[in-house]
Amino acid sequence: MAADAGAPYLQGAGGAGLWVAIFAAPVAWFLALGIAYALPFWACETGRRWPLHLLYVVALAVSGAGLLAALRIRRATAAGEPAEAADPLQRTRFMATVGVLGSVLFSLVTLAQWIATFVIGPCQPTPRLRDSPDVLAPPAVVSPERPA
Repeated sequence: MAADAGAPYLQGAGGAGLWVAIFAAPVAWFLALGIAYALPFWACETGRRWPLHLLYVVALAVSGAGLLAALRIRRATAAGEPAEAADPLQRTRFMATVGVLGSVLFSLVTLAQWIATFVIGPCQPTPRLRDSPDVLAPPAVVSPERPA
């Protein structure tokens, strides 16, 4: 089989577009999760909450772009009839379907994290029990007892 045998199926739905469709939403969620762990300290100190919300808006926009790319590729490959053997059309349609499902899933997870930002807020104190050690405080220096 020639290397370009599946080219008619893949016009406008090239390999880079497929990988963007599959990985845009998970990467956006992963980056938002990592950045969202660092931002609350700054947001609490400065009193500015908008960067937290902007982070999730950008992550949802990237996830939406991945979803649109996957839908466009899936629509472009919908006209073909399935063959018995695996061909580029089936592979492309399968990857686009994975991109659609992944984008929806990671968009919902990102949205759930954003809702938590509204509910909890960046300045919530860490709950502690009475006997919990303060791990952020420097350890007390204990001097050895001198014999009398």
